[in-house]
Amino acid sequence: MKSIQVKGKAVLPKKKSYVGTVISTKMNKAVVVSWERRIRLPKFERYQKRRTKVHARVPDEMNLVEGDIVKVQETRPLSKTIHFIVTEQLGKEKLYEHKKEAQEEAKVPKEEDESDQSQDNEGA
Repeated sequence: MKSIQVKGKAVLPKKKSYVGTVISTKMNKAVVVSWERRIRLPKFERYQKRRTKVHARVPDEMNLVEGDIVKVQETRPLSKTIHFIVTEQLGKEKLYEHKKEAQEEAKVPKEEDESDQSQDNEGA
């Protein structure tokens, strides 16, 4: 196994590894990675999609942006929320920008909802 330097100390990845998409790069030296998994529902004899979202440490030599597909491995706790390390960058997710724009358009602005409710209360 390849060790990765974190704060001047070698950290060995261990246990499980996952492949996911980078959804946020706002943190310093860390990213948020998510992936989908399928859970079996025995009562209905079907599967349900669930999303897992984790914080992962990024090595200094790696430059990641939102939409990158990465491999993360579990390691010892590096901070309160970071328990994973990004081990390799696998490529870009197709249509990531299009998906993100569609999610933003689907959101309902809160300002319009509040103004509609306040007008209804004034008339009553």
